Amino acid sequence: MSQSEFRTVMTSMQPELIAQAAAVLESAGIPYQNPGYQHGSLMPLVSIITIELRVPTDRLDEARRAIGDIQELVRDGAQSPHPVFRLSRSNGILYVVGGGVLGALGFFVATELVVGVPRWVLGLASLGGPLLGVIVGSRSSKDYCSSPGCPGELPATATVCSRCNGIIRGRIKHASDHFDAVDNALLSKLS
Repeated sequence: MSQSEFRTVMTSMQPELIAQAAAVLESAGIPYQNPGYQHGSLMPLVSIITIELRVPTDRLDEARRAIGDIQELVRDGAQSPHPVFRLSRSNGILYVVGGGVLGALGFFVATELVVGVPRWVLGLASLGGPLLGVIVGSRSSKDYCSSPGCPGELPATATVCSRCNGIIRGRIKHASDHFDAVDNALLSKLS
C-alpha cells in the first residue's frame, strides 16, 4: 500500500499509549504504521516526539471503534494524558535520622546533667529517638505520581497529576508495577 492510502487515527507523545493502541489494532487484524515510534520509545522521558498511528483509509472507522476506549484517556493539552497511579512513599528515613539526632543530643545533655545513672542506661534510652522516628515515619506518608520521570506529589483529592497531566486510575505498591497497572487499566476498559 502506498503512503496516501493510510490515514492518521491517533497521535500521542507517549510511546506506551501508541504501543497499546497498536496492540489493539493488531489483535483486531488491522494493519497499521506508527511513524516516530522508534524515536519516541528511545527517549520515553522526553516528550518532544509526536508519534502517529496510521491505518488504511478503508479501515479507519473500524480502527476508531477498536481504539476508542484508549482515546478516552487522551485529552487536549501540552502533553498527552496517560493513566498514572498513586504511589505511597513513607517518610520513615527522615524521621529516623531526626530521631537519631535528637536521641544523640539528648544522650550528651543527659550525661552532663544526670549524675549517678550508668551511661549504658542513658545510651539505651537514646535509642528511643530513632525508634520513635521509625514508628512516626512509617505512619506518615505522601502519595506521588507513578509515571516514570514524574516526581509530582498527589494531594488526596487529586484526579489528575498536575505535573505530567496523567489521569489517576488507582494505587500501586511499587514503582516497578506502573506499566503492568497501565496495561490492566486499558484492558479492563476494552473488555
